[in-house]
Amino acid sequence: MSITAKMNWKDGPSKQGFNVYELWQDDKKMMTLELNELSHTAKVVCLNSRRIFKIEKEGFLRNKTILKNEYGIKTSCFCNKYSRLSSH
Repeated sequence: MSITAKMNWKDGPSKQGFNVYELWQDDKKMMTLELNELSHTAKVVCLNSRRIFKIEKEGFLRNKTILKNEYGIKTSCFCNKYSRLSSH
């Protein structure tokens, strides 16, 4: 038997210079994500943990999005499989 939980992303309270999103499960807030487009950072607050990630673009045509943690260590890479110049 499997149990599934429904979670929803909602816009959070606005802050100047930040896009704020909250992840909710029923009536309980599970996580907050704050994106700062000027400094290219993402702040994640989940339970009692707080993390800050630097968002960078790399690669030919800058088609890779890299997340680095607060110590500068690469933690994730999101690659666009189609080039911006692609006719798809």
